[in-house]
Amino acid sequence: MLAQTRAVLERFRAAGGDVTETVFAMSGHSPFLEEQEAFVAALTAHLSRARDGASARRHA
Repeated sequence: MLAQTRAVLERFRAAGGDVTETVFAMSGHSPFLEEQEAFVAALTAHLSRARDGASARRHA
């Protein structure tokens, strides 16, 4: 499953999409429960990049 997901994300990246992979080493299927602080930090960083990118595209 991981290889399939990475293949899809690589196609997205090749088409101009922005992809960041984050590995939560101490988690199974629920990093939002098992590593809450790391998950929130990664999610917040992702949302900030998305917001900043959207803002830059609006002003271009």
